[in-house]
Amino acid sequence: MSEEEFDSSSIVRLNIGGQQFCTTVYTLIHREPNSKLAAIMHQDPEIKYVFYDRDGQIFSHILNWLRHGVLPDFEVVNAKELLREAEYYQLHGLKDNIPDFTSSYICSFGSAPYPNRRKFQGAKLCGSSKFHKQ
Repeated sequence: MSEEEFDSSSIVRLNIGGQQFCTTVYTLIHREPNSKLAAIMHQDPEIKYVFYDRDGQIFSHILNWLRHGVLPDFEVVNAKELLREAEYYQLHGLKDNIPDFTSSYICSFGSAPYPNRRKFQGAKLCGSSKFHKQ
């Protein structure tokens, strides 16, 4: 059944780990048409209630992704937890947009109380070890 065959105003109630959500069938299938959530809607377009024993707090961010294509603030949301849930729901678009914080680096120069100290944490440096003049 194609996306056009769904009534975009059809309401679905979701219980994710005890937290209640309400959305439309269209929201669940539009942005991530190959996801686990879309598959349920394709199997039974008349379904009105879905339960998953998953993290409801993280799901609120997933639902915002499905609605608006917006990533959460990663100072508030743990990227690893969001990635785990994106993998579970097979949200490949979301998964591909979650930054890999394990390969990034944090660099601070001149932080108090050591203004001349340089600190590198978790640095992942790659590329050629030679310098080339241009």
